[in-house]
Amino acid sequence: QDDGYYHAEVIPIIQSIEEDRKRLTFYIKEGDQAKIKVVNFEGMQVVTKKEIFKVIATREWIPLISLITDAGLLKREELANDVERIREVYMNRGYLNVQVSQPVIELTPDKKWFYVTFTIVEGEPYTVREVGVRGNTVFEEDELKADMSIRAGQVFQRAKIRDEITRITDLYGARGYAFTEVTPSISSDAQSRTATILFHIKEGNLIRVREIRITGNDRTRDNVIRRELRLNEQDVIDTVA
Repeated sequence: QDDGYYHAEVIPIIQSIEEDRKRLTFYIKEGDQAKIKVVNFEGMQVVTKKEIFKVIATREWIPLISLITDAGLLKREELANDVERIREVYMNRGYLNVQVSQPVIELTPDKKWFYVTFTIVEGEPYTVREVGVRGNTVFEEDELKADMSIRAGQVFQRAKIRDEITRITDLYGARGYAFTEVTPSISSDAQSRTATILFHIKEGNLIRVREIRITGNDRTRDNVIRRELRLNEQDVIDTVA
């Protein structure tokens, strides 16, 4: 029933094999699987249903199309992920404090259809007040912010924060800091509806190539192969190259 088979039947069949031995077989008749009739988004105003359906796994049953895909089948393991996917859509539009409830699932009396309802409290859109970095010694703050995609006055977008984590990590990796960690923190001001974003950097140690080993080269000498390598022993490692 967790998978929507509310009309499944289990029929036990007992067969005699010998005088004191019998075989028990369960014959399972699954029946039709219950499908999602409607997905509701209560409280949704600034985003369309079409936009949400592009990112979530919980979809409505559409004849013919759903026969080819699994759209319209209830996947309980995806419900919590869908909550986060909906939040992501809103947070990329500046709705920093959006709240999305775990969905309510209702089964029709004939046990053929599900009605799924997500309740959304949108809140208000936020803009970026300030962007900064902390813990940086290898780079000056201006260097790290030169190509930053986040600027003061922009609409807050969580996807851009992830992009910046990757960009800063790559900058350090190209300088030999292969294990740099970048952690963002976000502080919001409800009165001005602005957010301050700080990237906290744990630079780690400079990594060099200690030794290059070449094996399996039966025909070509080591020095010939080493001439073609872009990296030598004691060189600073570049994780981006």
